Amino acid sequence: MRRTYESEADRKRQMDMAQWLTDTTGRQYEENKRHCELDWTIRGVHKEVVGFAEFKFRNYSSTQIQAWGGLMISLCKFGEARLWHAVTGLPLEVVLRATDGVYMGTYRTGADFLIPRVEWTGRTDRGDKDDVEACVILDLGRFTRIDLAKP
Repeated sequence: MRRTYESEADRKRQMDMAQWLTDTTGRQYEENKRHCELDWTIRGVHKEVVGFAEFKFRNYSSTQIQAWGGLMISLCKFGEARLWHAVTGLPLEVVLRATDGVYMGTYRTGADFLIPRVEWTGRTDRGDKDDVEACVILDLGRFTRIDLAKP
């Protein structure tokens, strides 16, 4: 089993983002079980599931992230999102909190999940070989800013 580095502060940040999105959109962001690749399921007003979400927190501006080519996400995670989409037809929302705001990219169709840039990359500062893997690089050009002040 892969080691997890998630701290209590990280969990609070995730929960705060889910609450902010719930308050902002009127939809409920429900945390998935730990064994799921995707972290969040989005519910409508009733019990119906309307999508899935992944939150990313970065200590860089969106301009810096785009200058590096885009937002890096595990190919395993993104591939699982594509599978969930294929089974349900429901979209994936990737929510990025950068230093200059909160941005959302929505992947609604099978073609949206075809990402031309895949790299062998990841964190190298912790000395954990599992931190480096195949990752898709998401172009922030398809993301929309959804706030004016980060939550």
